[in-house]
Amino acid sequence: MNWKFWQKEPQQDMEFWSVFDPLNDPLLDYLWPQPASNFFPDWFKNVPRNIDKDLSKPTIRKCPVFPEFMTTGYVVPMWADFEIHFNDDGSYQYECAYETDQFGWEWHHPDQYLKWLPKNEQSKWGNCLKPHVPWRIKTPMGYSCYCFPMMYHFTDIQPLAGSIRTDHSHEINVPVVFPKHMMNKTIQIKQGEPWLWLIPFKREKLIARQRPYDKETQRITEASRFSSLSKFDNGYKAVGQMIDKKLKKDAKKG
Repeated sequence: MNWKFWQKEPQQDMEFWSVFDPLNDPLLDYLWPQPASNFFPDWFKNVPRNIDKDLSKPTIRKCPVFPEFMTTGYVVPMWADFEIHFNDDGSYQYECAYETDQFGWEWHHPDQYLKWLPKNEQSKWGNCLKPHVPWRIKTPMGYSCYCFPMMYHFTDIQPLAGSIRTDHSHEINVPVVFPKHMMNKTIQIKQGEPWLWLIPFKREKLIARQRPYDKETQRITEASRFSSLSKFDNGYKAVGQMIDKKLKKDAKKG
């Protein structure tokens, strides 16, 4: 007899913890990694959905790919206040509001990264440091995390994008580049500011194949367009929610 119909599948969770134990206290949960939706850009919220309320003139606010992307994954906020002073010769000094040797910033020599950039990019960036991130991230086996800067937040502090196999490598010490206009200045990084964007994904290889543009492909194309554009608002989102609901239902049956 198949008892699977009542057995609950184990939840696939992404877990985090801090090697600086005070940060694990629930009192400080506002500094924990959080859903990216908690840091949705304010400027985007203020964009009207249509120009002059004309439904035929949508703005970027109505394009579904942006809010879907901006609310995907998790954000690591900055865990303490920092002041960093950059000197013209490449040296730097930093100070943390809380004295501990666990919150350091390590220098990346130009030979490690900046020197090898294209000339037009070298002219933009003045220094590269790697923070000692107190958080560790663990994903289920077969899952990794993309690491991104806070895109669409338009900050000058830019963690380098990359990918970490967080199912076995849990540190997220990502190098950060600072623009040249910050050199010979003291900058502040505030506690709680969104700093690093993590998007977990399953490592699967999808093979891309070209298919002919025949009647079936044309039907798929037209159905896709109709499903998104046959509603004044949220057509794309509504279809996506229905598909997700169906996938969950099918998974329970399986």
